[in-house]
Amino acid sequence: MAKQVLKIGLFVGREWSFPPAFIEEVNRRDAGVVAEYMKVGGTMMDEPTQYRVIIDRISHEVPYYRSYLKNAALQGVKVINDPFMWSSDDKFFGASLAAKLGVAHPRTVVLPNHSYVPGIVPTESLRNLIYPLEWDKLVDQVGGFPVILKDAHGGGWQGVYVAHTMEELWHYYNQSGLLTMVLQEYIQWDNYARVMALGQSDLHIMKYKPGRHGSGRYFDEHDFSPALYQRIYDDSLKLVQALGYDMNTVEFAIRDGVPYAIDFMNPAPDMDVNSLGKTNFEWMVSHMADMAIRFAKDSAVATGSRYYWYSMISGEAKVIASPADAPKRGRPRKPDAAPAADSTPADAPKRGRGRPKKDADAPAKPARKPKVVKATASVDPDAPKRGRGRPKKDATADSAPAAKPARKPKAVKATASVAPDAPKRGRGRPKKDATAPAADGTPADAPKRGRGRPKKDATTPAKPARKPKAVKPATPVDPNAPKRGRGRPKKEVPAPEADAANDGLLP
Repeated sequence: MAKQVLKIGLFVGREWSFPPAFIEEVNRRDAGVVAEYMKVGGTMMDEPTQYRVIIDRISHEVPYYRSYLKNAALQGVKVINDPFMWSSDDKFFGASLAAKLGVAHPRTVVLPNHSYVPGIVPTESLRNLIYPLEWDKLVDQVGGFPVILKDAHGGGWQGVYVAHTMEELWHYYNQSGLLTMVLQEYIQWDNYARVMALGQSDLHIMKYKPGRHGSGRYFDEHDFSPALYQRIYDDSLKLVQALGYDMNTVEFAIRDGVPYAIDFMNPAPDMDVNSLGKTNFEWMVSHMADMAIRFAKDSAVATGSRYYWYSMISGEAKVIASPADAPKRGRPRKPDAAPAADSTPADAPKRGRGRPKKDADAPAKPARKPKVVKATASVDPDAPKRGRGRPKKDATADSAPAAKPARKPKAVKATASVAPDAPKRGRGRPKKDATAPAADGTPADAPKRGRGRPKKDATTPAKPARKPKAVKPATPVDPNAPKRGRGRPKKEVPAPEADAANDGLLP
């Protein structure tokens, strides 16, 4: 039976020296692993891949490749570099990480963006921002001028500026657009190092003179002291292992013997023979092949192993299926079969809050001392009771207090004598005689109206009629004219005369 061949795939861009040299080196070794360029075009979700290892050199500029690589990580592929970490990394996070790791790093401040997408309304969407920025304070925080202004997500010397005055800083900042910029301390270095880090353990430290767009220069030999070399080595390991990059470069600006980690977010580092030089290039190709072949043969190596979701799909993590399986808050529950602390069997009957029932053979505790009961006054059991069982006090007892005198009756005001057979109304008042004449002499049987007022005599002369209101003559309306509103004809508005100043156009 033919042995399965393991594959290493490459995503590359415009580089022509490293990719072919790497493929040739892997295939030349005949180690049961082959390397080749990948070909993709439209990927189905959860689509498997034939590659065990994929080396990514270009997904930061081709987003479709990045999405493909994330799906490949789901399939158990070892992707170099981790596409999830690469997507979330930025220079400000790296600065904070270096500070936490104890690695020297230039003082760095992240700035609000200069511009925003069209949907952002500055007066409504940016209410959390302090405006205007305290530029003097920000510059002082990084040590004063000159300062470095650069893109937090950039690389390759793109979007990197040196500002010597506030006017220069504002000028460069105003050109940043949608980019997130960081303000950084300027390190006036006296030596410089660039470290190639592979597999998070294999380091190649090089003396380097930085320059823009490939103008930097590598040296075959370095002049670092043993102590400085060891510190660069240790700090590089800390950074690449914390970030999880298997192919990265770390740059150190050395000032007064202290290596400051200037740049260590280079997941697609320079590997061109024309810039590295023959010696460094050959080291890079050979050690990259070593790492890729080693990862391809180790089935336990996978990019997803750093993440919880990978342990879920590989069956290593317990999936919470129901609320009953969910972890509880507070103290952890003791195992059901675990013996008690006093060697009581786990299946012993419980009482109270899970405490084991005491052994019947154990000596009983001494009885409690009875409480002292206060003596009470003797009470005749035949005495009548009242209240809460208390005996009724004897009214003849010598010790009983004298009875209170009876209350004095209230005086009753005399009322007018009313015949007992008089009709009543209200609060006992006699009803008025219906036959009595009114105070104004109106007969009692006169018809009433309103509030008891007598109806006016029909013979009384009537008041004169009110004068009718004058009605304005209506404007004649053309029955064929268009109507509007409540049936009123639309008034005709004479057209304004043209203004000679604006040639008939309104201002």
